[in-house]
Amino acid sequence: MHKSISLHNKILVSMTTLLLLLGLGTTLITRTVLLRVFRTEFQHKLLSYARSLAANSVVDILTQNSARLKKLIENEKSLDKDIAYIFIMDSSGRVLAHTFAKGFPVDLAKANSLKRDRAFNIQSLDTQLGLIYDICVPIFLEKSIVGQARVGLLQNSIQRMINTINLIFISVTLLLIVIGIFSAYLMIEEIKQLTLVKERNRIALDLHDGCAQDLADIIKRLELCERLFKIEPMRAIEELKELRENTKDTLDRTRQIIFDLKFQEDNGFDLFNRLERLVKDYEKINDILVKLDISGAKMNIPPIKAKTIFYIIKEAFSNIQKHSQAKNVALKIELNNNSLKILIKDDWIGFDIRDRELATSSDGRCGLIGMRERAIALGGQFVIDSRLQQGTRIQIGIPNVDKEL
Repeated sequence: MHKSISLHNKILVSMTTLLLLLGLGTTLITRTVLLRVFRTEFQHKLLSYARSLAANSVVDILTQNSARLKKLIENEKSLDKDIAYIFIMDSSGRVLAHTFAKGFPVDLAKANSLKRDRAFNIQSLDTQLGLIYDICVPIFLEKSIVGQARVGLLQNSIQRMINTINLIFISVTLLLIVIGIFSAYLMIEEIKQLTLVKERNRIALDLHDGCAQDLADIIKRLELCERLFKIEPMRAIEELKELRENTKDTLDRTRQIIFDLKFQEDNGFDLFNRLERLVKDYEKINDILVKLDISGAKMNIPPIKAKTIFYIIKEAFSNIQKHSQAKNVALKIELNNNSLKILIKDDWIGFDIRDRELATSSDGRCGLIGMRERAIALGGQFVIDSRLQQGTRIQIGIPNVDKEL
């Protein structure tokens, strides 16, 4: 009992830590990239404002027309709510016009200045309004400098956007942690009942076509989001929102997979009753007609074997539903001399089994590998015959089906 609790805690802690590190790492990387991208974009916008002012203020500086300069910078400031201030100085450093309502702060004039051999200079200032990018651009008349244009741009909008993205990433991270903890807890409850390595392998195969593929899809879409943040941040945010909803669906599917693995009493598992229920539910949900034919004397099949046989058939049905256009499926089960033969046929589009890449790809047909492994684990055989546009035929033979493993 102590070992089970210890294993339970180790798995929960490991999964929580892994998902937390994944989420935090992704958030930190994204934040760094976004800061660099947004700062570059803001600096370009700031430089554009300043150069426009410099080009339009030359005449007014030469004529010392403060009124026109005042009107010019007020109009420019009204174009963007992120502009904190604008002011223009002449070549002697005297402020000719500014946008400060309560007077010009004298220290601000010296906070940023042009560097030799540079076309502009940007300085980050920490003010009462928050962080500001301050740019200083020279005003030229031919090759002579007649003044300077200074523009301050608030960084609040950058911070708001980054905080929003961080919140989304943290939400996704927490959701993944909840999924991981909940999935681990349910899985561990089943693991406690296992005493054989083969039983552990059986659970791994059951989860293969569900959780593993869903999590792989989540990882691919997170990688896509990382790339999108560099070029289309808003599209990346929308992708994350959609991913959050898809992750909820993954949780539901995970719950269903684990529920199917957990039966209250192994001794109460009746293969034939379960198959009849499977067929009824399958027909109702998928609009596919299933012909079930069970011949021979029904025998008591050990629970572990019965479950494995059930999962093989269920996986075959799942593949038909996911990847075919079948309207009819035939399931025939023959019991004779302690042996069991299973035949599954459909009228779907089929595929070329000689194409190994197709048969082992990640689109769901890798479930065939799991079906074959389960059959072999029971000492049986698994044969599949499929041709394009001619449907698929699966044959499974299991000897000594009434004997324990």
